[in-house]
Amino acid sequence: MGTSSRRILKINLSKDFREVKDDEVVVEAFIELYVNDELLFSFTATPEELKELAVGLLLSEGILEKLSDLESVDIEDKKIYVQASHSIESRLRSYRKLKPSKPTCGGGLNVGFKLRALDSLTVKPIPSNLKVNQESILEAASKLRGYSKIYRKTGGTHSAAIFNSEAELLSFAEDIGRHNAVDKAIGSAVLRNIDLESSFLFCSGRLSLEVVLKAIRVGIPIVSSISAPTSLGIEAADQNKVTLIGFVRGKRFNVYSHPWRIHGLETLQVSS
Repeated sequence: MGTSSRRILKINLSKDFREVKDDEVVVEAFIELYVNDELLFSFTATPEELKELAVGLLLSEGILEKLSDLESVDIEDKKIYVQASHSIESRLRSYRKLKPSKPTCGGGLNVGFKLRALDSLTVKPIPSNLKVNQESILEAASKLRGYSKIYRKTGGTHSAAIFNSEAELLSFAEDIGRHNAVDKAIGSAVLRNIDLESSFLFCSGRLSLEVVLKAIRVGIPIVSSISAPTSLGIEAADQNKVTLIGFVRGKRFNVYSHPWRIHGLETLQVSS
């Protein structure tokens, strides 16, 4: 389904030097996602793992409640056609009301609409009692870098992965968009029947409200990144019993909510 990168020519230029060289850039393509014959999303993405992207996106946005709501996924060039159970129609109606009239980054709901959606689309506290060692978080960061092959070639992608408590890789994805990478990793895991409530998400991008909500909707109890969280990301994690971890670099990281899921931090408290 397309390639993730392609060759180009570039000019290397400095004050005293210029050179024409080959280089490699990440591929960006326009994607359309149809649900029950209705165009629901249009956005740009790296045109690979499109089935995983569709499944992860629809689950993490609360349009599909469970994988069994899905009947079929067909891909024609860069168009994704999803047929789903009629049981999702009420959620589709809610989503249509909340969808902005103008496109937003990634083709989904913007932050303001997502905040309004919290009352009408289900977001529940995470019941999982998963606990991990500090070493597992650090090991996951190292593995994420190691698996990010497109990034090493192009410098143009975000990465996301699902790990078990021992930092064993369960699913991995790269994409030009940080939300897309998360959706692909979630979709890949769900399609292989991985228990997300017993897993944690590690990604390269900012831990914004949108990313945290995606994890909440599919039941992931720990969300971590090499990057920073936002204020709304922390608030959403705290309110929904998600352990939020940022700035995982070298041998250190920061915990912003529910530190009791990290062995050794059970008695510590943080407030958002």
